[in-house]
Amino acid sequence: MRRHSQYAKPVEKVICYELTSFCRNISFRGCAKFVALYASTPSVHHFSLQWQMVIARTGDPDEVQANNMRTRLSGASKPADETQARVRRKEQTRQNLMQAALTLVGNGSSFTALGIREITREAGVVPTAFYRHFKTTDELGLALVEEAGLTLRRLLREARQASLPGEDMIRHSVSVFVNYLKQHHLEWRFISSERSGGSQALRNAIRNEIAHFTNEMASDLRLLNIFPGLSTHTLTLICSVVVTLMMNSATDFLDARADQPQIEREMLDNFVKQVVMVFLGAAHWEEEPTGSLFSGLNKPK
Repeated sequence: MRRHSQYAKPVEKVICYELTSFCRNISFRGCAKFVALYASTPSVHHFSLQWQMVIARTGDPDEVQANNMRTRLSGASKPADETQARVRRKEQTRQNLMQAALTLVGNGSSFTALGIREITREAGVVPTAFYRHFKTTDELGLALVEEAGLTLRRLLREARQASLPGEDMIRHSVSVFVNYLKQHHLEWRFISSERSGGSQALRNAIRNEIAHFTNEMASDLRLLNIFPGLSTHTLTLICSVVVTLMMNSATDFLDARADQPQIEREMLDNFVKQVVMVFLGAAHWEEEPTGSLFSGLNKPK
């Protein structure tokens, strides 16, 4: 008994220290081991009382640590969540501004005559919000050209790579183009009008997109081994003719009435025939003709 009383106060000090550090460092299993270690001390009753008070105040130690971890993780994720939410709101505002400009153009306004206040009023934002996304209306127009061009180029490349034979590939590509025009008629009315009447910056951007269409088409035809005897320059010229036909036909398809499907089918068939004629001419093209280019046209019947 004397031996135990000799160490009672030091043991109680250890217990108090361990209880104090419990919430920081000791798991439930560690605490259970701690109880077993000091179960034979004279102050075990005093220890048990303090232990029960801790349990009553904090609950299951393991659960406390799990909750603490969840709280820390939740606190750490809040800034990231708020940042993502701000990015989404900013992107939504940008899209609203672009859609507002397209809506105004679709209602008959000229894009070059649109003012920033007019666009922001249609988008439902304050005028200062415009400058967080675009410096000028031309910059907004450039974003519209790029977005429309990227999507259509991707769809047409997928259509050409569908491994369809000859005329079927042409018809499928034309169908993809016409369907895209219908689904994005505002974008293509804007591009069609600005192609010849817009600002210099927009006209240049549209020419660049047309060049992208041409080069990607030539690259795909080369990969598909179509017209293998033609040089890259000649193949690119042929593709530029097709892309020009595509751009010129856009307004015709956009103006087609929904209640006259027969006329639209005829337009589509004529477009396919025009592309087939270009390809037939390409198939008989000679890189180094032996005579005049028009010699074949002058032959007697």
